[in-house]
Parts: sequence; C-alpha cells; structure tokens
Amino acid sequence: MLKTHVNTMRGFSLIEMMVAIVVGMIVMAGAIGLIVAISTSNSQTIQATRAHQELRALASVIADEIKRSRRLHDGIRYVGTGATTNGTFDFVDASAGNCILYGYQDKTKYATSDDTSAATNSYRAISLQTTAGVGSVVLASANAAVTCTTAGTTLNSSQINVTSLQVSCGSSTTGLTATQVKETCSEIDLVLQGKLKSEVGFTTPPTYTYRQSIFIRSGAVKTS
Repeated sequence: MLKTHVNTMRGFSLIEMMVAIVVGMIVMAGAIGLIVAISTSNSQTIQATRAHQELRALASVIADEIKRSRRLHDGIRYVGTGATTNGTFDFVDASAGNCILYGYQDKTKYATSDDTSAATNSYRAISLQTTAGVGSVVLASANAAVTCTTAGTTLNSSQINVTSLQVSCGSSTTGLTATQVKETCSEIDLVLQGKLKSEVGFTTPPTYTYRQSIFIRSGAVKTS
C-alpha cells in the first residue's frame, strides 16, 4: 500500500511579512539616526577645534604686542636712579576691561633728546569693536594718544566673530592707586570669546572661550 507524502512547508503569511518589514525599517531608522548623530558630533568637534585655533592664534598676536610694551622710552638712561625716578613713563592701562592702552617705543625716534614729546611716543590700543553685530579685535597706533574707538588693523581672521575681549591686571594691586596699577602691572589676564561665522549642525552657534596670561617684559620701575 502506497503512503502519500504531505508537504507541510509553507511561506510567510502577509501579516508576518508586514511585521518583518516594520521591524527592518525600525532597525534601519536606528542605524541611520546613529550615523547622522556620529557625523554631526564629528562636525561639531571639528568646528570647536577650529574656533579654539582661531582664538588661540588671536591671543598669540595680542600677547606678542603686549609683551613688548614699555614704560620707559630709554630704559638705559634711568639705570641706577632708583624706583622713584621722575623719568618719562608709559603705562599699561587695562581698566576699560574690553580695551588695553599701552606705550610703545618708536625706534625711529630713539635718538631724540626730548623723549617727552609726542614724536617719541608710539601709543597703541587693542580693543573690541563691533560692526553690524560682528565683533573684531582692532589694533590702533599713532604718535599721539589713541582711544578704545580709534580705527586700526583687524587682528582676527574673517572666519570668527569675536563676542568678548576682557583684559585685566593679573598682578597684585592691593593698596595701589589706579595710576600705580597702570605703572606697575606686569601681568595681563586675557579672556577671548567668539564663535565661527559659519556653523553647521547647531541650532544656536556656541560661544567658545580662550584664556591666557601675558607677562610684560619691560618690568615696572616706578610707583607714583
């Protein structure tokens, strides 16, 4: 007697296929979301690194300028005269907070006998100036007094919007008058804040901060 084989194998039902498709789409969406998140994170990290590089380069330029500021046009002339000499003194004034004013030796006039004249004074100002909502750090110089609003050369690159420049005396100022602080401060604390003009992956572009201490090479020699 012959036995009949019955094939018990069957395919997926419509419901099973729909469930499988839905599960696959969920897994695919999760994978795509993870890839997008990784890409965005990498982009943000790169932009943060770039912003810090911009601020660090700007701080380096500012530091090089401030380090060379001088309180005496001719320091050799006053060697051995003591700390209370009445020679001609420049100052380093960071009292404005977002601007620093300082004296700078004009080498072309170094031999001039009258070092109190405007011809021998090369004054400089580094300040934050904002135009149409975009901030730039500006270096202004003149053979006369300059102010925190004097037009000058932009020190930062065009890629960054500098939102804050803060300078303050990092030396001890206990018991000193405002004038004495300007004449004796040998350390400037610099804080820069800024954000890239072109940001990708941010709803609100973040602001980055860079700090640096700057030590003035021409030390203090007098207090009033």
